[in-house]
Amino acid sequence: MASTASAIILTAFVALGFSTPVSAEMQMTDAEYAMLPDYCKHKAAVSARHQPTPSKHWENELGKGYWAIHHYCWAQVRIARSYRYGISRELRASELNTAVNDLNYVIERSQPEMPLLSEILAVKGQVLLRVGNTRAAEESLQESIRIDPASWRAYLYWALHLNQTGRRQEAIKLVNEGLEQVPESRALKDLAKDLKQKTSIEKK
Repeated sequence: MASTASAIILTAFVALGFSTPVSAEMQMTDAEYAMLPDYCKHKAAVSARHQPTPSKHWENELGKGYWAIHHYCWAQVRIARSYRYGISRELRASELNTAVNDLNYVIERSQPEMPLLSEILAVKGQVLLRVGNTRAAEESLQESIRIDPASWRAYLYWALHLNQTGRRQEAIKLVNEGLEQVPESRALKDLAKDLKQKTSIEKK
C-alpha cells in the first residue's frame, strides 16, 4: 500500500513538471536545530522533529529565495556534521557533497538581490575547497564578491587556501583588499595579523 501511494505521489510530481518529489524535512537533533540561524526556525520543512514559529518577517526579507531557504539550513547541518570527530572519509564526503547540492538548490532559485545569496556562494566555495574542487570553489567565491564586495567570508576562505598552498603574498594582498571593503571584519583582521607575523619570522 505504501509503495503504491509513493508511486502515485511521484507520478503527480512528474506530471506537474518536477523531476523528483519535494524533499521531506531533515532529521536533526535538538543541538543541530538550536545552532541554526533565526530564519531557519521560522521556515517550514526544515526539521522533522521541530515545529517552526510562523513569521512573515523572513519571507519579506528574503523575497523569492525564501521558499527554498530550508536547503541552506540543511546544508549548514551537514557541514557541521562533516566536522564530527571520528567520522569516516566516505561519510564526510557524502555530507559535503550533499551540502553542495542543497546550496546549489537555493542559488538556482534565488534572485541576485537575495540578501543571503553572497553568503551562500561563499559557503559553497568553502565546501568545494574541502572536497578538492578548487576551480569551482574559486568561481563561487569570486561570484560571492561580485554580488557583494563586502563578502568577508569569500575573502577569508580563498586567502586561507592561498596561504595553505604556498601563495602567502597573494593571500596577504587578498586580505588587504577584503579589509578595504570590510574594515570591521575581525576574521580578516586576525588573518592579516597572522600572515604578517609569519612573514616577519621568515625574514629574520
